[in-house]
Amino acid sequence: INIGFYLVFVIIICVSPVFASEYESGAAALLLTTKFGKNRLIYTKILASVIFTVGYLTLGNLLAVATIGLLLGFHGADLPVQLWNSVIPYSMNAAQVCLLTFVIILLISITIALFLLCCSAGLRSSLAVLVIGVTIMIAPAFFPMSKESGLWNHLNYLFPVRAIDVKEMLGSFVSYTVGNFVISYLAMVVIVYTAVSAAALAFTRKGFVRGSLRGK
Repeated sequence: INIGFYLVFVIIICVSPVFASEYESGAAALLLTTKFGKNRLIYTKILASVIFTVGYLTLGNLLAVATIGLLLGFHGADLPVQLWNSVIPYSMNAAQVCLLTFVIILLISITIALFLLCCSAGLRSSLAVLVIGVTIMIAPAFFPMSKESGLWNHLNYLFPVRAIDVKEMLGSFVSYTVGNFVISYLAMVVIVYTAVSAAALAFTRKGFVRGSLRGK
């Protein structure tokens, strides 16, 4: 399932020029003069990018799982995850964790796609968006954990390179306290990436319209 992490790089390459290419070709300002240029066209591009992200990751993971299944079989898929790590508090088996990992990878990938679409709409450069996407995926792997700042460590845990490893996440002694509420690591990942997706979706249209008007 973790092959999904590497498939995200293809998504980054494909999504980066979705809006930026319109600026680079000079078509952005022209598109806004069409009947559906400011609304449907923009949302269609976003929807197409999300469908591609979900479809590509689903197909890639199915092929990977099918290959492993043909070579090694699925023996042990019903065994409890405590065999991996006895401190895992969740009552799940290995197959369920694989399915959960796939769902988390989908969520993270959609978030990255939407965030890059927002960047593509505002930055007007496919190369700049590509660099941002690759940096988001690779750079956090080299961020060290702090011995003094718990806030930094909690932020560090949320980067894609760490959040995408659900097997490791389930056995981590990490939680987030908000007022009187204690939020689990897994729940916080879902909350944060959903919030980022919503924010990126909200600002993409505004960024493209403003960028096109600025380029006139």
